[in-house]
Amino acid sequence: MGAAGGRGGGRRGPSVPEKRAAVLDERAQAARERERLQAELDKLSAGLARLRAEHAISPEDYGPGEYEAARDRIKKKQADTQAKLEQCVEVEQAPDRTDFEPMIISLAAEWETLEVDEQNALLKQLIRRVVLVRRDPEEVAEDGEASTVAVQIHPVWEADPWEDKKQVKA
Repeated sequence: MGAAGGRGGGRRGPSVPEKRAAVLDERAQAARERERLQAELDKLSAGLARLRAEHAISPEDYGPGEYEAARDRIKKKQADTQAKLEQCVEVEQAPDRTDFEPMIISLAAEWETLEVDEQNALLKQLIRRVVLVRRDPEEVAEDGEASTVAVQIHPVWEADPWEDKKQVKA
């Protein structure tokens, strides 16, 4: 080894591409925030339990509506914290395109050697759905496209654009 202390001619740099590091940072930040929010939620639960216990032991210590107001304030904070916690969990668990890059690269490299059922099995792991969308004939004339149908591919690493529609129907 040379003065650089390793292979690669002394070139130093991240072994992980920057975009991947950004995704990991976002997930790590969400994990830290989730831990903080969980601790806050635990404190709120303990505070609510103490409030209930104090009220049960000596209800005369509370003026009219004081207990209810304090209880409702804690419950609102709990609900807000729980909603933020769920958002953090979504960020942590959300797939990113970089998670699928090895599979995409392998699929592209081996495409010609794979059987059709193998190709389909791999594509199903990458694609949520393929959508055919009718286009307005006037729109087609304006942009010069020959087809009145557009193809949309929804990959698994992007948010499901139909998720809101599914929840409305349910």
